[in-house]
Amino acid sequence: MPITKNLPNEWYNTPNLHMCTIKDFVNYCNKKNIKINSKNLNYKNLFSQLGIFVIEK
Repeated sequence: MPITKNLPNEWYNTPNLHMCTIKDFVNYCNKKNIKINSKNLNYKNLFSQLGIFVIEK
């Protein structure tokens, strides 16, 4: 999610809902050394609004 004047925090650091894109979530996992074991993403669900991940620290 872009950081703007009205939304000045990273998506995972907001005082309200933690909305993010799938790309934001993958970047967060990479940044925090969280391993993504599996995910349900494929081209059939290109416009889906939900991603399911199996992760481990």
